Amino acid sequence: MLVSVKVTSQDGERFVTIPLVVDLVGEDGEVLHSQTTDGLLTSDQGHSVQAFLFKDATCLGDIQIRATLGPETHSEPVVFACGE
Repeated sequence: MLVSVKVTSQDGERFVTIPLVVDLVGEDGEVLHSQTTDGLLTSDQGHSVQAFLFKDATCLGDIQIRATLGPETHSEPVVFACGE
């Protein structure tokens, strides 16, 4: 599964040294997969899109994709229902 995370900075172009962590969280709150990037560069407009490839992430059922940058966290639900 390919997950993209858009990061926006109010300061325009800058190098962000705070780690960006993306977790796939199961229904029971357990972190099933996790990836981290140690830094990112935003554009003149203050935007950056980071991509994360999670292998073997299908058929996980109801999960949350959780992105955390410093004190800010955003989650989105995703349902992976496997075929019979």
